[in-house]
Amino acid sequence: MDNATPKKKGKKWPWVLVGFVVMIVLIASCSKSPSTQNTASNGQTDSKETPAALNEAVQSKDVSWTATAAKDLGSTLRGSQSRYPSITENKTTTGKYVQIDVTVENKGSDLASITSPILVDSQNREFTDASTNLSAWIPQDKELFLLSNLQPNLPKELTFIFEVPADATGLKLKVGVFSPKFIDLGF
Repeated sequence: MDNATPKKKGKKWPWVLVGFVVMIVLIASCSKSPSTQNTASNGQTDSKETPAALNEAVQSKDVSWTATAAKDLGSTLRGSQSRYPSITENKTTTGKYVQIDVTVENKGSDLASITSPILVDSQNREFTDASTNLSAWIPQDKELFLLSNLQPNLPKELTFIFEVPADATGLKLKVGVFSPKFIDLGF
């Protein structure tokens, strides 16, 4: 039998646990992006970041977004004003339709994927683009947007149509996913 004192094996585990917790806290604090720190939990920008205005570019990661026009189309889209006036019927809503023209450009050096922007109102309600259902009213000189891949330095002009409640005001366009930015539409 060995009468030597046994080694103290159990004394290291609390220090390993403390080190692990410290490492997780450091990783979590370093991984917060500036947009996460400047965006309130309701999706609206806080006082640290003022939304851009129409014709003012904002950059989310490598992608530059500029809302060039925004207009309230009212509650009826006339078939006669569509891409296919001879076969399209009027489309109505109890709310209103909002059309937003956007120029988007990949400023990076690699392919960038983008998704449709989101429209946010003063009540923090978020609306997704209804253009797929309203594609007949996208101007012919604009591309129909689904999920898009942008080649570097080739700007695209896109049009989005949103259906929102009649009482929606304070509309802002939310662009970018991981580093969202806002553009105030002025109505």
